[in-house]
Amino acid sequence: MKPKRDLLLTEIAERVAAMRSSARQVGFRRLLGRSISLTHLHVLALVRSKGPMSIGKLARTLDISVASATGVV
Repeated sequence: MKPKRDLLLTEIAERVAAMRSSARQVGFRRLLGRSISLTHLHVLALVRSKGPMSIGKLARTLDISVASATGVV
């Protein structure tokens, strides 16, 4: 009986992962349709994962000048 349960749990987990991935793709497409660039998404992801940072630290993380980082922000 347990193998059937394990298979069902695996299938559920796979379907949930596929739905999340699909929802993320739709969300990215919507953002890109609103003139948010991949660079902006990258910066948002960095800030989300690393927390608040100075413009200098952001520039170093992205390997760009402070002026360029300021322009992106």
